[in-house]
Amino acid sequence: MSRFVALLKKQPFTLVASLPTNDCDLAKAALDGGAEVIKVHINVHHRASGTLFGSLDEERDRLTGILEVCGGRAPVGIVPGGSPVVEALLVETLRDMGFDFISAYAHHLSPDCLDVDGIGKMVAAHFSYTAGDVATLAAMGFDVFEASVMHPETYGQRMSLKDLAAYKHICDTVSQPVVIPTQCAVRPEEVRQLAAAGARAIMVGAVVTGKTRESICDSIRAFRRAISALS
Repeated sequence: MSRFVALLKKQPFTLVASLPTNDCDLAKAALDGGAEVIKVHINVHHRASGTLFGSLDEERDRLTGILEVCGGRAPVGIVPGGSPVVEALLVETLRDMGFDFISAYAHHLSPDCLDVDGIGKMVAAHFSYTAGDVATLAAMGFDVFEASVMHPETYGQRMSLKDLAAYKHICDTVSQPVVIPTQCAVRPEEVRQLAAAGARAIMVGAVVTGKTRESICDSIRAFRRAISALS
């Protein structure tokens, strides 16, 4: 079983760090702050961080360094790309490199990606997906549901009660553990509302962590304290 999936099943709430760039020092900062899982990217323009991530060949050395830094400390997941759809062969390559899970929107994955053994699958809903899309998607046999459902024009805004209700609806609808990414500017003290809504993890990224080693470490440390206070 994916170490990430095992964490979600074992503990009430998990802290994931999505790095704004594929940088070993930022991975170390996230771990020092208390992140339990690290996520990196290839083949995609990441809207929240403004980073254009290159191909696997272009990012390989940096990715290998991050995998070495994390070692036994934390599982590392990867966004394998956006449009056109990701093929199973790439997922197999990433698995063989040592990545613990993939993370992608459902419309960016070919169906046979779900058939690749030995790597976890976190599949994300998009803001354009209907409630019916979410319910149908959740029945398709992947491991973790990522609620990336905020409209890009609202990125960085405070989380509203309506946003929280949207997250709760997803948690009530799907059987997979739900991860909330910080498309909204979620505050550490709001972790308890996310947990009460049924979420099993928060994935903090550039919207709340910034992009420097110091800001990432400090922000993640604040979320770590908030999560520790849940128990």
